[in-house]
Amino acid sequence: MKALLMTLLALIIGYGFGAYQFSGDSNSDDKSTKSSERQTKNNPGFWQKLIQNTPKNDNPQAADVASGSDNTQDYATAHNVPSSKTTIADFEMGEADYLDLMGLMLSVAQGDKTQQQDFILTHLTAQNSGEVKQVSLLLMHYYAQKHPQDALNMLALMDSAQRAEYADELLLALNEHNSEQVWQWLKQTDLDAMGNMFEHTDNLRAVSQVLKNAASNPDLQLEIYQFTRQSELLSRGFQRYNQKQVSELIAKNDPYQAMQMAFYSDTPDTVLFESALENIAADTPKVAADYVLEHENMANPRNLDLVTSAFIEQKDNLGLENFYRQISDIRLKDSVARNAASRLAENDLEQAINWLNQIETERAKNQAGFGIVRALRQQENASIAQELNFVNQNYQQNERLIMNFYLNAYRHWENIDSQAKEKVLNSLPAHLDKIRAELNRRIGD
Repeated sequence: MKALLMTLLALIIGYGFGAYQFSGDSNSDDKSTKSSERQTKNNPGFWQKLIQNTPKNDNPQAADVASGSDNTQDYATAHNVPSSKTTIADFEMGEADYLDLMGLMLSVAQGDKTQQQDFILTHLTAQNSGEVKQVSLLLMHYYAQKHPQDALNMLALMDSAQRAEYADELLLALNEHNSEQVWQWLKQTDLDAMGNMFEHTDNLRAVSQVLKNAASNPDLQLEIYQFTRQSELLSRGFQRYNQKQVSELIAKNDPYQAMQMAFYSDTPDTVLFESALENIAADTPKVAADYVLEHENMANPRNLDLVTSAFIEQKDNLGLENFYRQISDIRLKDSVARNAASRLAENDLEQAINWLNQIETERAKNQAGFGIVRALRQQENASIAQELNFVNQNYQQNERLIMNFYLNAYRHWENIDSQAKEKVLNSLPAHLDKIRAELNRRIGD
C-alpha cells in the first residue's frame, strides 16, 4: 500500500490531478485503512516533500473544497483538480475516484490548521467509507507533524468513538518527533475528559511507545519511571510492562545507580532490581551474585538464571560453584543447578550431569533433564540411543519420570528414525517390565 500511495502521489504531483484515474474499494475496512496509514507514515519526509512539491495554496477557499460549496469550481480550476470530482459527497456517490479524493486532501493540507482539523474530525467517523477515513488519517499524520500541540488538543475534541479508534494513530504520529511533548501532555491528562480512551489496548500500546521514546532522555527517566508505577492512566498489565521497559533504560545508563534506586523506599523495587542486576551480571557476574546473596529474599528463578548464565558465559565455573554454595534456600539452589545443567549440556555433558546430580527436588530435576535432552538433540551426532542412554543413567530409579522421558523421546524421533519404537522398547532396563508394557500400550501399533 505504501508503494501504491507513493506512486499515486508522484502521478498527482508530476502530471496533474486529471491525467490518471484510480478506483478505490469503497468497502475497505478500518483495519486496512489504519494499516496503510502506518506504513506510509514510516517515511519521515513524506509530508514535507509532498507539500513542498505541490503548488502552494494561497486561496482561502480551500475549505470550500471539503464542504462542496459553490466556490469549488474556481478553486479546482486554479489547481488542475477536475471540477466535477472534488467533494466527499461526489466520491461517496461514486461520481469521483480515489485520485480525486487524494487531490481534495492535498488541497486541504495546504489550507490553515483550522480547516485541516475540521476535515479530520468530520471525516474520521464510522459513517464514512474506508477510503475517506484513509485520506483523513494521512492528513492527521501531517497535522500532527506540523501542529503537535494542536493535535494533542484535538483529542479532547474527538468523540469517544474517535478516541477509541484513532487516538493511537495520533499519538504514534506525534511520537515520531515530539515524544517529550506528548509525555508532558500525558502527565497533565484529565482522565475524565478523555472518557474511555485509555481502556483500549491499542491506545495503551501507543502510550507505551511514547513513554519509551521520552525516557531515552536520561533527564526524564526517573520522573517517567515514577509515572509508570503510580499513574492511574495505565492498567495493571501495562503498568508492569512500562515499568520494565523504562527500568531497562535507566539500568543501561547506570546500572549501579539503578540498583541504589531500587532500595530508595521501604519496599524494594523488584523491577528496577532485576534490570540493574541484568546489566551488572553481563559485566561482572561476581558483583551481581553478591547483590543476590545480600537480598536473597528478592531472588527468583529469572534473576538467578541471569547470574548463572553470566558465570557460564565467562567460563567462571569456580565463581558459579561459590555462588551456589552460599545460597541458603534449597529451591533457589535447585534453580541455579537446573539452569547450569541445561546451559552446559550442549558443550560439556559431564559438567551438566554433575549439576543435575546436585538437584534435590523432583520437579527441578525433571526440568533440568529435559533441558539436557533438548541440548543433546541440537548436536550433530544426536541420536535416540544417546538420549535414552542419558535417561537410563540418571532417571531409572523414578518410574514416573522415566516413562515421561521415554514417551517424549519416541514422539520426537518417530519421524526421524524408522526404528524408534523398537529402540525405545528395547532400551528400557530389564527390571522395568511393567513400564515397558505400559509404554507399548501408549505407543500403539
